[in-house]
Amino acid sequence: MLSLLLSRYGLSDTSLLCIDAKPSTLKSGQADGIQPRTLEVFKSLGISTEIENEACQMWQFAFWNPSSDPNKVIERTSVVPDVIAPARFPYEATIHQGRIERIMETDLLRYSERGIVRNTKIVDVKIDEEGVAEFPVLVTMATDGVEKTVRTKHLVGADGAHSVVRQCMGLRLEGESLDHIWGVVDMVAETDFPDIRRRCGIHSPAGSVMIIPRERISTGEYLTRLYVQVPEDVAPESDQMPNGVEGVKAEDARQRRSKITLEGILKQAADAIKPYSLRPKEDAVDWWAAYQLASVCRLSLLSMTRRALQGFSSLEMPVIHIVRKLAKA
Repeated sequence: MLSLLLSRYGLSDTSLLCIDAKPSTLKSGQADGIQPRTLEVFKSLGISTEIENEACQMWQFAFWNPSSDPNKVIERTSVVPDVIAPARFPYEATIHQGRIERIMETDLLRYSERGIVRNTKIVDVKIDEEGVAEFPVLVTMATDGVEKTVRTKHLVGADGAHSVVRQCMGLRLEGESLDHIWGVVDMVAETDFPDIRRRCGIHSPAGSVMIIPRERISTGEYLTRLYVQVPEDVAPESDQMPNGVEGVKAEDARQRRSKITLEGILKQAADAIKPYSLRPKEDAVDWWAAYQLASVCRLSLLSMTRRALQGFSSLEMPVIHIVRKLAKA
């Protein structure tokens, strides 16, 4: 998005470089939701038509809770608007992330001959206090394993919760790593649950599930995304780590998540939605993953960046920026 905007504002390929570690647009999974304000931005850029026409529009949010009737187990207790505040688009939209990437990249190529440089990742970032003051950021990147170093005035790290840019700058996340593992599945569902095409929060004696309706796919069927809290049989991480989130070893977190299986996620979802049935259509699981919840943020990014740039008196603004939510650990 930033590269598209800067290209529209006149920055040429000689002044702007956007890299992506992936070899192509995303094929499945990951982010699928678009907020009303983002839709407004897409509309203002003239690239919202496909999303408006083909995304799933979530207008309502239904809540299901345990029922006092043992035969029901769970029951719908309320339905509220999905978007409460007045908005030009009074709904959230869900559509495959790869399609959003393709829409933006197609528009980017109207202004940039190069577009996105793929198969490229950042290896190291330094502030070169002895180099050219106008281009103080030294970035080492690797494309297909071949490294090169470039200088830049500004670097924007939009590389997620495990940002290499943030790590290279020595910035730590502040917050807590929660002992909840959730599974997420995109699938074509076979179910008699009445609200399968409505955003739902389900709290049952067997656990919690969130249902996110997705767009229609090439087969003519509709995808459904499930977020499922897995049972507490995965041992929590120690809360004695003195350095918060980053005190927990990444390998430990990976080992916890590796114990989660697709079969286990689907069973837990089916148990939580009883007495209704829920299962994927045969060979119709598009993507699944497991992740650990965390609540973290970077509180002193700007001040630390300024301290890192002592001696560059002509630089009044930070030259390294980190964007995107850092909520998943």
